[in-house]
Amino acid sequence: MKLVGQHVVLPERTPIANLHLTLLQKIGVERDKFGDSTGTIANV
Repeated sequence: MKLVGQHVVLPERTPIANLHLTLLQKIGVERDKFGDSTGTIANV
């Protein structure tokens, strides 16, 4: 597996919990919410 760096620019005030929720879903953890998340991050 080859990992490639990625720089994603998000709107101001995007909760870091959105990234955590996105990563949890990527590894198969089925959650709709994490902390103060407002959704997932596309293209991650």
